[in-house]
Amino acid sequence: MLSENSWVEPRLCDYNGQYFCPNCHWNSTAVIPARVIHNWDFEERKVCRASRQVLHLMIKLPVIKLERFNPRLFGFVDELTQVKLCNGRGYLCELCDSKEVIFPFDTTVCICQKCSIVFHKICWTRKKQQCPKCLRLEKRASILLEEASVETENDSK
Repeated sequence: MLSENSWVEPRLCDYNGQYFCPNCHWNSTAVIPARVIHNWDFEERKVCRASRQVLHLMIKLPVIKLERFNPRLFGFVDELTQVKLCNGRGYLCELCDSKEVIFPFDTTVCICQKCSIVFHKICWTRKKQQCPKCLRLEKRASILLEEASVETENDSK
């Protein structure tokens, strides 16, 4: 326990730029998103407890649009050009005319339980949760079944 007269060096939080006492800043480290965006710097820096928690909670959320904050970054970092390949693994919502590529891990999508196709949540709700792909597959299956039964009838004659 520190006495009233003791002085402790304040600790700088690299995330928010504020100083904290040792109770609030445990010298935890984290990657700072702004440093990644502007300098492609992934070095972990010392952050206060509150900032560490915020960064930990946000780590998997797509909250920063890189092309908006640093569009030139795509020209310098080869890995970012590979993101276009990732778009090829995405989906287009069959229920609307949007050309936006959506992914199963997006928070604004629904995934059909039968065929695993991806839709916008709002489109899925508007269409009363009917998957057009499943409807097409069911229709195709019934046509094939009908054709098979007609062939069976013709063969038996």
